[in-house]
Amino acid sequence: MGVVSGRYAERDLVRVLPVRPLEAGEYVAAATNVQLRYDIGSSAIYVGEAEKGAAAGDAVWTIKKVILDGSGNPTQQVWSGDRTAIWNDRTTESYS
Repeated sequence: MGVVSGRYAERDLVRVLPVRPLEAGEYVAAATNVQLRYDIGSSAIYVGEAEKGAAAGDAVWTIKKVILDGSGNPTQQVWSGDRTAIWNDRTTESYS
C-alpha cells in the first residue's frame, strides 16, 4: 500500500478500513475481526465498521458519512462517535 497523508486519509485507513500503521505514513492490512457495511445514496455515502458478529441494531458501529452535492461529488466527510453508532440509524445519527 502506498504512502498516505492527511487527517481524513488517516481516519479512513485506521478507523474504517482494517489496516494498521507502520511508519512514514505507510499502512498494512491488519489481522482483525471486523465487518464493513456500505450504503450509497444520492446525497450521501455511508461506510460502517464494527466487530464481526455485531448486529446492525447494536450501538457499536463507527460510521463515516460522505456528503455528496447535487452532481454526486463528495463535498464533506463527517464521523459518528467511535463504536457508539447504530448502523440501522445511520441516516439520523449525529456526525461531526
